[in-house]
Amino acid sequence: MLARSSICVYYSDENTFRTIGNMTITIFIGTELGLYRLEKTAHSDSFTPHNIFPGKRIVDIALSPNAVFAAVAGEGVFRSADDGESWQMIFGGSPTTVTWDAQNMWLGTANCELYRSPDTGETWQNLTEALHAANPVDAWYPPPFADEPLISTIALSPITHTVMVGIKNGGAAFSTDGGARWSPTDEALDETVHRLHAHPTVPAHWIAGTEAGIFFSTDNGTTWEEITEEIDLFYNIDAIISADGRYFAAASGTPPGNWVENSWSTLFVKAQPENRWQPVSLPSPEYITVLAQPAETRHLIFGTQSGAIYWGENGENWKQIGQVSGSVTALCGNSG
Repeated sequence: MLARSSICVYYSDENTFRTIGNMTITIFIGTELGLYRLEKTAHSDSFTPHNIFPGKRIVDIALSPNAVFAAVAGEGVFRSADDGESWQMIFGGSPTTVTWDAQNMWLGTANCELYRSPDTGETWQNLTEALHAANPVDAWYPPPFADEPLISTIALSPITHTVMVGIKNGGAAFSTDGGARWSPTDEALDETVHRLHAHPTVPAHWIAGTEAGIFFSTDNGTTWEEITEEIDLFYNIDAIISADGRYFAAASGTPPGNWVENSWSTLFVKAQPENRWQPVSLPSPEYITVLAQPAETRHLIFGTQSGAIYWGENGENWKQIGQVSGSVTALCGNSG
């Protein structure tokens, strides 16, 4: 099982989401060694890092307007209402991903359980039976060996409100009614699904990063087409659709944990799914582990295996803005 951690961003002015301006910019980054908060004020040119949850192996994080949520490997989900100064456990167990959709908190676990909370973690509704009914195959249930299936990602469309769940060793399923009923995607996503992201402005368009490549859907996840055939790097790390509708993908010649400079880990971009991928010029060779799109901004952000954080306006002019300890390896739920 790959370690998961997270990156998510908000722009704070009286606890509301806003674009970059003369205000504090706060970035939350989860790693294998803790949860970090990077802050930059209007009067500073650099970000200051703070480890606000040290010693924790963060597998995912999410933001609501009033709280930060951290999923900790083997422990549970924790909530902070004071930007990480104090924490309260709201779910015990083995979480693998957590997502906030402006109305509900969504939680996936290491044994393919799915939960939804309508009250930011005070109570939880178990949706596991409905999810498993969509694709009742043996691979969805934990076998007695280490490489067992788990819910690896949960994503939500801001336009159609479709919820999509990706499963290690089990493909993907989607719901259009808030999780009451689920439908499986086609066999193109019949392997491990690492990441799922909805298009921020075009209804029914999705992108998926899987063990077999990066796939694109124009019908709300019903069918998928691979769009990474020309990238000559076998390990597809992550893919995201930016606010301006371009497609970004990170790929490498080795899986996470084995990267060296000659692995050719790099970032690619294309304007439309039918175009060819073009490599993006980066400041230095890094193993990219996660891509993120901050809300209501033109910036893209990525984290690396070495704990470096980069951002670029419109996906260009990349520069390092921070350094934390531990690998950054998963997207924040509220960024997709």
